[in-house]
Amino acid sequence: SAGVDGCFAPVTGLGEASHIWRFRWSKSSATPTATTHLKVELQIPHDTALGDAQTTGARPRGFGVRGCENMSTFNIQPLLIADIPAVIALAGVIWRRHYPGIITHAQIDYMLDMMYAPGVIEDEITAKGIVWLKAVAGGRLIGFASYGPQPDGATMKLHKLYLVHSARGKGYGTALINHIAAAARAAGRTRLLLAVNKRNTASIAVYKRNGFVIEKEVKTDIGHGYYMDDFLMVKSLAGPQGI
Repeated sequence: SAGVDGCFAPVTGLGEASHIWRFRWSKSSATPTATTHLKVELQIPHDTALGDAQTTGARPRGFGVRGCENMSTFNIQPLLIADIPAVIALAGVIWRRHYPGIITHAQIDYMLDMMYAPGVIEDEITAKGIVWLKAVAGGRLIGFASYGPQPDGATMKLHKLYLVHSARGKGYGTALINHIAAAARAAGRTRLLLAVNKRNTASIAVYKRNGFVIEKEVKTDIGHGYYMDDFLMVKSLAGPQGI
C-alpha cells in the first residue's frame, strides 16, 4: 500500500504562490521520494536540496514537519531606515564567508565599503527608486534583497539577493525571487535582470533553476584596480507565469 506524508504551510512573499504542499510516497522500498505541486498554480521552493532529493530520494532540507514550521514563520518585509545597520552587519558576515576564492579579501572589503555604507543604502531607498527588502525567519533577520526599474521601461533589475549560510537551501531565495518577479510584473516589466560574478557557480546554478538564462558577459571597472567580472542573467516575465 502507498504511504503518504506531507505538510501544508502558508508562506508570505511567494508572489503568486501562497502555500507549499509536499507529498512523499512510495509503493515499494525501491520507489524514490517524489515532490509535486498540489495544484498547477502552487509552487514548491526549488533549490539545490530539492533537486538532489528528486534524484536520490533524500529528504529535502527545509521540508517535513520541522521545515514547514520554519517556512510558516518566514516573511518578506520592506527594509526600514532603522534596519540599515543590521543589514550592513549581515552583509559583512555573508560576503566574508561566501566570496573568498571568488574575489580577493581586499576587494571584498572595498566593495562592502562602496556598496553598503549607511548613506548609500538610505539614498537608494529615499531618492533613487530602489526597493530594499528584508527576509525574516523566526523573528530573525536572515537576508535581504534590493531591486529597481531600468530606463528601458521593460526591465526590472535585481540588484542584491543575499541569505545567511544557514538559511540557504530552504526555499527562501526562491521566495525572494518570486516576490520581486511579482512586483516587476505588477509594474508592467517583462524582464528581470541581474549581474552575478562568473566564478560564483553556486549562485549561478540557483538562478538558472529559477528561470534565469545568461544573456552576456560584462566587465566593469569599479576603481582602485578592481573589476566586477560578471554574467548578466535574465528571467522572462512574459505570460501569466513569467515563462
